[in-house]
Amino acid sequence: MSAGLHRILHSGPQDERLVGSALPWYQRKLDRTGRYTTQWRRVDFDTVPNFGVRATASIPVAGELLSRIYLVSELPSFGPAVAAAQAQAAALGKVFLGPNIGYTNSVGHALVETAELTIGNTAFDRLNSRLLETLDEYYTPLEQVPLVNELIKRADHGFSVGLYGSAVADAVGAGLVGVPETVAVPLPFWCVRGDERSFLPLDALNASRVQVATQFRSLAGMIVTDGVGPLTVSGEVITNAAMQTETTLAYGDGCAVASQSFYAATDVSGTTVTDAVVVGDINLASLRLGDTYLMVEYVYVDKLEAYAWRNGMLQYPIVQHTTLPIVQTQGNRFVSIELPFNNPVRNLFISLQRVDAAAYNMHFQGTRELVNYRDISGGFAQGLWWPDASGLAYDRPGFLVPGYSGTESEPLVSMELVYEGKYTKTKTLNPALYRSLLPSLELTKTPWVNRYYYCIPFGLGADKETGLAAVGEANWNKIASKRLLLELGQEIIPLSGIRGGFPAYNVYVHVEGYNVFNVYGGTGSLLFDY
Repeated sequence: MSAGLHRILHSGPQDERLVGSALPWYQRKLDRTGRYTTQWRRVDFDTVPNFGVRATASIPVAGELLSRIYLVSELPSFGPAVAAAQAQAAALGKVFLGPNIGYTNSVGHALVETAELTIGNTAFDRLNSRLLETLDEYYTPLEQVPLVNELIKRADHGFSVGLYGSAVADAVGAGLVGVPETVAVPLPFWCVRGDERSFLPLDALNASRVQVATQFRSLAGMIVTDGVGPLTVSGEVITNAAMQTETTLAYGDGCAVASQSFYAATDVSGTTVTDAVVVGDINLASLRLGDTYLMVEYVYVDKLEAYAWRNGMLQYPIVQHTTLPIVQTQGNRFVSIELPFNNPVRNLFISLQRVDAAAYNMHFQGTRELVNYRDISGGFAQGLWWPDASGLAYDRPGFLVPGYSGTESEPLVSMELVYEGKYTKTKTLNPALYRSLLPSLELTKTPWVNRYYYCIPFGLGADKETGLAAVGEANWNKIASKRLLLELGQEIIPLSGIRGGFPAYNVYVHVEGYNVFNVYGGTGSLLFDY
């Protein structure tokens, strides 16, 4: 497919007249770079964005090219409500029981449930929150990971409830005021991934409206608390799930909020508290997104070059992303997944998530167990297993340790890709190859935060900086049946260390495929269906 994009510019007697009778294999040519400049501009949504709402932003033609898009949003703080409840508990002479509330890890990616780039009401690329996390793992250079962590509010180690979304500031005469949690999420559509070869020619698309549509996740899917389950009240008796003993603990802190009330008590010696009282409430329905908009980078070029962009016939390869239907393993050991995709393929991204992780809003979890069944001292830990990478801190860089490296939790035992029911494209009893060695040869890096994200690459000698150069692909249009065969591993039961059953997973498969983008007459089109 790539070779088909090459075009013969000239041939015949004209060559001999220009360069003589001897035609060399190569000729020196000086290409002078034209003058250009860039500018960031704010683009507001056409409708008011909020949790659980789909909002669309129309990109104005304010420059010749479009090079980057960031989603910026201010999320409300839970801090004032928690602080007020703690103060009320202290005034009553009781101990604040909780729950403490905050946003889940990787706040920015969790906020964007889906994002879609449309040109002339036709979708040209689609992303979702898990794909955003996957692309970041494979394409963000390691030295830029701390910056991205700061932008999207992701802790690659040390995450705890309240780390994000619980900040307060003292306002003189106004009491406690919440500090919004601001995220800036890169939206890596094919045209805004930093590759000048694929910038979107906005000025050439003057007859088509370019829009970015974002589905924001509901607030209930964004927050975590420090209780195993909801705090339940029966008369004056409250069972504080956050204080359960290790022997009765199924899974640790971090479940979605099920109660909007805060509790306090005097007797906190056991799991059953006899004098609990409500010391405050929080109205989750009243919390809304703050200032939310797009930051867009425009590229401006000289008039002659702009004229060439606007009036020429443009054609170049692009990368598109397709999310295949989610497959549930239902606790089986083996699972067979049909891959209904018929365009040229560059990369196949595969990740698994335990079904029960959804109740804890762990949207990007990929380990076999929800808890770290063996901590660094050889004992057993209680809490949910949030990322535990280390070594990339700004102020104290150290030995690089990717997330989940201290304890084996590989969800897969084997992986096989079969064509036409009988031809094996790839097969391995060591799935770690597809999250370490092989992706490291073709992509920018291997996963740092979420270790158990897999990638089957099809390109050879790929452009590691952006992944956009069409230098290799598998033409799945010529293959009628593509099937992914997975064998799952048995989980290790916390507190015992013995093998248990096969967990129930959701299997996510994202395809990074190639297409050809054509621009002529102010409109854009694709060579293959999307």
